[in-house]
Amino acid sequence: MNEPPSILPEARIRAALARSRAARARRGSGAAETLCEETGARLFDHLDPVRLEPRWVVDLAMQCGMQDRLAERFPGATVVSCGYFPAAADPGPGGRTLAVAASPMGLPLAAGSTDLVASNLGLFWFTEPGLIFREAWRVLRPGGLVAFVSLGPGTLAELRRSWAAVDDRSHIVDFIDMHDVGDAMVKAGFSDVVMDAERITITWPDVPALLRDLRGLGTGNPLANRPPGLTTPRRLGALVDACRQPPPDLIHATVELVHGHGWKPEARAEVPLEAFARSR
Repeated sequence: MNEPPSILPEARIRAALARSRAARARRGSGAAETLCEETGARLFDHLDPVRLEPRWVVDLAMQCGMQDRLAERFPGATVVSCGYFPAAADPGPGGRTLAVAASPMGLPLAAGSTDLVASNLGLFWFTEPGLIFREAWRVLRPGGLVAFVSLGPGTLAELRRSWAAVDDRSHIVDFIDMHDVGDAMVKAGFSDVVMDAERITITWPDVPALLRDLRGLGTGNPLANRPPGLTTPRRLGALVDACRQPPPDLIHATVELVHGHGWKPEARAEVPLEAFARSR
């Protein structure tokens, strides 16, 4: 039985990330790096009003790790970059940045050991974000914060429509709605959850450049029901025709950014019911 298009097993996520890392290594910087920089900056903008002086920070680094920026933003903290392929970090003064290969659903960290868990474009891979949030809840201390920026369902809407004119196969990951992500945070136990969404537009000179950068970011086509083999020149030509836009003839793509953060409530003393009975 074929798995639904929206489900991405962890082994497939690892393989897709490995391919995208190789693509970025071959091509160097591109729109993928630009997007990572932009979303990271916007995540920090959302963190600016937050009063937090963490000692330990976890960077859930899938493709857009930001351990160096987190270390700069929180000079009193040790930043641990966790992901399938975490970038080797310069430990800096006092060994303040570390890199650990780990699944975001099973971090090799003690419960209650972390003050901040941050993720820059790391959640959109997972169709059940509650698994990530429950693990973030486990490693956070009471009063700790989880903060992230991810991709919403409006991302690459133009490309989806263009592919739909070519065939009826799935070509792009199904990104999760902001409200479903917020619900998953609440179910995981986070309080004072704040969700927000915004849209930005990225342009490419042509369709091949767009597809190359999507492979570099990992948002291309890691789905199990992807068409077998390489895209033929005929199908690529059909896609180019479907994507064709009025002058200046650039390829425009919408990116919906989903921002969110939530707090792990401070621990409260549990009072047994018998105490109320005895006090009467």
